[in-house]
Amino acid sequence: MEKRFFLCKLFEKNEGFTLIEVLISSAIFLSLVVAICSLLVPWGRVFNSLSQKIEEEENLLGSVNTLFQLVRYSNNLQSSSDGKELSMNLSSNPLKIYSQGGSLLLKNKGVANPVAEGCSEACFTVEGSKEKPLVSAHLVFGKEVLDIKINSCLLLSP
Repeated sequence: MEKRFFLCKLFEKNEGFTLIEVLISSAIFLSLVVAICSLLVPWGRVFNSLSQKIEEEENLLGSVNTLFQLVRYSNNLQSSSDGKELSMNLSSNPLKIYSQGGSLLLKNKGVANPVAEGCSEACFTVEGSKEKPLVSAHLVFGKEVLDIKINSCLLLSP
């Protein structure tokens, strides 16, 4: 006597499937696909919002790093009377940093290059002596607000 599995006995008949069985299995399969897709769509939204948040943080950190390097290696630091612009000399080359049109810009030789995107507001003040200036910066990136103080030797946060 030959032993067979239960499933082999089910498929031994050559009768096929009825229309009702095909419709029911198709309905079950489609409901599973819809359920899986409805779970994946919110995850896509979460991923997009997290990606945007990470990009904002990268822009913020990149602009802070650029400001730190410029203050550290520049001389003759001055802020404009309204505080919207920071002027400096880097190797006798005049530079200006300011916010315009949602970007933090660095103006060098008459050409403005973006330092960071998404900066809606920037305010600068220069305090201290000419040899050891202390630059205060107020930067707004989307919902992030950053107030920093930059010394020519150190980076200080309040």
